[in-house]
Amino acid sequence: MKSILLILFFAVTTSASAQSLFKDLTVVQFGDSMLINWTLTAGSTCFDMHLKRAGQDTEFEDIFTVGGVCGGASDQYYDYVDNQNLVSGTTYQYFVSASNGIYTSETVEILYVNAGDMQLFVYPNPTQTAIQVTVDNSFTPSFFVELFSVDGKLLQQTKEVNNLFTINTVHLLPSSYLLKITTEDGDVLAQQFIVQ
Repeated sequence: MKSILLILFFAVTTSASAQSLFKDLTVVQFGDSMLINWTLTAGSTCFDMHLKRAGQDTEFEDIFTVGGVCGGASDQYYDYVDNQNLVSGTTYQYFVSASNGIYTSETVEILYVNAGDMQLFVYPNPTQTAIQVTVDNSFTPSFFVELFSVDGKLLQQTKEVNNLFTINTVHLLPSSYLLKITTEDGDVLAQQFIVQ
């Protein structure tokens, strides 16, 4: 009887610790900061939620904490902007933990590249499948976005309503391209990028 209870206790403990209360953890660079979003699933209960970060040469440490009891009847959405001592060229890892580490999210890894004072930042450059475009927060969306080939041929026109957006480049041949953005106030920003 004792061995059956021990097996049952082990099975319950293992399933509880393996369970993830978190989903949709995303990390994107936004200007000179990292924007982290995640969801705490409906019906979940935990204690003291911690967002943790590690660099290539540093251990994981708490950078944001939600104290007390977390959870609710519906999904709860969280976001945090990390701009604490980020070093350009460093790959950072992020994950969310709760209840003294019983529950953890997946770990997300991202390379941080300092955009400096650039009003328009395209990353990665060169690229293969997509570029992430960051327009300085001093410009109010929306933006008229045009993509040109190196010989000046207009390839694509879109309207974007966020300062951070992604452009798919899978359909483009290996070459140089020009991204041109016109703001609502008529400012024109341009950046060249390469598709490999």
